[in-house]
Amino acid sequence: MIKYIEGRATKAEQESVDNWLNLDSSNQKYFEKIEKVWLSFDDLKDLKLIDVNKDWNLLEKRIEKKTPALFLKNAMLLTRPFRQFAAVFLLGIVIASLFFLVKNNKESFSGTKSASAGYELTVPLGQQSELVLPDGTNVKINSGSKLSIPANYSNTNRKVGLDGEAFFKVKKDASNPFIVNTSGINIKVTGTTFNVRAYPDEQLIETTLIEGTIFLSKSQSTTEDEVELTPNHKAILIKSNDISVSAGIMRDFKQALRVGEILVSDSIDTQEAISWTQGKIIFNNEYFDVIINRLEKYYGVKIQIEDESLKKQKYTGTLKKVSVKQTLRALQLTTAFTYIINDSVIILSKNDEPMKKK
Repeated sequence: MIKYIEGRATKAEQESVDNWLNLDSSNQKYFEKIEKVWLSFDDLKDLKLIDVNKDWNLLEKRIEKKTPALFLKNAMLLTRPFRQFAAVFLLGIVIASLFFLVKNNKESFSGTKSASAGYELTVPLGQQSELVLPDGTNVKINSGSKLSIPANYSNTNRKVGLDGEAFFKVKKDASNPFIVNTSGINIKVTGTTFNVRAYPDEQLIETTLIEGTIFLSKSQSTTEDEVELTPNHKAILIKSNDISVSAGIMRDFKQALRVGEILVSDSIDTQEAISWTQGKIIFNNEYFDVIINRLEKYYGVKIQIEDESLKKQKYTGTLKKVSVKQTLRALQLTTAFTYIINDSVIILSKNDEPMKKK
């Protein structure tokens, strides 16, 4: 079809596509969508000729003349790496659109199956991403996470893999459940809003349900072992004994914590779990080392705590995504520590002197 659109198809290939187009009016509509997306690449070729930094500097000068200082401050948050990213962002949209369009209409395309194992969206540390799957399910993906979508994903085969954290708003379809596979649990839903945190380097998998109903089971288990989760509850799976349990988990789970079992919490406030989707992180009397672990992923930095006594101090508050230095200064208002930046590592040490106003 692409060769046909570009005028490179052989006579036999042209006849094959023409015959397919004449079979059904839906084929013609689908072809027009493919053609529209593919031809968008022509517009993107001109991006190679753009001097991003030069054009951005020109834009800054125009903003400075016409815009109040507050807006200019926000505009400056678009750093140089972002400028370079912005120049290729449209290309990513076109590629993703073409991919999901083909996947969503693969039943009507009489071609050979792709040898690809599917599509993987990897979000770097310090960034977040969002996409809509072909069935209408919305997914927000947190920093340092990977969402895997198999090649046979469709409206009737809704299954994804997750390494990391994501917030799902699943399109309702009772006859075709939506499945999320993680390193330790499988989550089955039909139309639900929930958050999953399942980083490979963490020994705890958390699932927090906002609305709807979900069923959880350990990987490789049967449907007979499913655990039902209702709104305003959290389910966890502790993967090993090598874990420092957060204060939040101990507060939410009154029963004994056991390794390798899916445990369900008492009723909880779900805002802590999903605050990252709103550009902030909420902590409620949480251990300092747990907070630092979250900040490492949130900002894409390495933070090292030198003094063990710091780790079990607690903090309550809301940290918005400003610079990492501003966040550390906010923590210093209630926790006595100093920090230095050594190459790419932030080193925290206990400060025994009285805190001074800055």
